[in-house]
Amino acid sequence: MFFIFLAIGIALLIYNRRKVPVFRRLLGNQDIREGSALRDPGQMAVNVLARMGSETRAEQHGNVLVFETTQAVRVLVAALLGVLVLLLLQQQVNAMGLVFLAIAGYWIYYVCVFRVVIEDSQLHTIDWMLRHQTYDLALLRSVEEDSTGNYRLEFSDGRVAYVIKYLTGHSQLHDLLLATLRINRVP
Repeated sequence: MFFIFLAIGIALLIYNRRKVPVFRRLLGNQDIREGSALRDPGQMAVNVLARMGSETRAEQHGNVLVFETTQAVRVLVAALLGVLVLLLLQQQVNAMGLVFLAIAGYWIYYVCVFRVVIEDSQLHTIDWMLRHQTYDLALLRSVEEDSTGNYRLEFSDGRVAYVIKYLTGHSQLHDLLLATLRINRVP
């Protein structure tokens, strides 16, 4: 019975973390107009490594901008998986270890294929289930940076997009999001 209540409590916390701004603030989210959400020295060190290559300009094809994850992020994530595999091999590999390895492999795949495409006033990306998602930038009402290297984009139609922060052309994307908030007259 205890585990059922624990599972329900954790589920409510995760649900509320996304829906209630107070929980997001407590967990480190911050509006991008207020500066960086990174406070921990370890996070800042990873940020420096992951940002390598982010000042490269985004690909532009006519009126389409394409932002992809930086090579540094791809290497960092693959290195993390390598360390996890070594740790699993040093111990007896069990079913839980294989599940963890599968999740880590999925995460690497997600990071490697993640991209943001901005075409006219539409933002195209993929969600955690690798489904293509399209968002109307005219409906953008807030952009928050969390402490894990993601932007949380909230739209007035209730939809939320999570965008990896470490993309080629990061400053272009950052400026574009700030300009969109100004155009949409978000206080």
